[in-house]
Amino acid sequence: MIIRIRNFVGMGIRKKIAALFFSLIIITTISLSSSLAFADGRPGYTPLDEAGLEFVSGLSTLLYLPVKSIYAGVGAVVGGIAWALSGGNDEVGESIWAPSIYGNYVITPDHLTGNAPLQFIGPSS
Repeated sequence: MIIRIRNFVGMGIRKKIAALFFSLIIITTISLSSSLAFADGRPGYTPLDEAGLEFVSGLSTLLYLPVKSIYAGVGAVVGGIAWALSGGNDEVGESIWAPSIYGNYVITPDHLTGNAPLQFIGPSS
């Protein structure tokens, strides 16, 4: 079920709350099913801890992904303009594209536990 932004803005408060609640149920279901798929789990974590980490990583990604996507999109456009203004110099474009486009787009439980670094800004070329 996809809710268009235009439809979401025109909804009443009860429908907005219901849509948000429904979205949270879907995220929770996906998180729980993905945590159960990794039956080995992380050492020292109970299945409930695993499910909690999956749920929190899903919620965090809901906030993080749009910000990272906007940053990457702006970087892609600015890099394209810089590339064009430099006469097609790939180094100029790549110096803007690499940090903005590369990096993590999804927050995983490993990011939350500190086992993997979260890179908002990708490595420079």
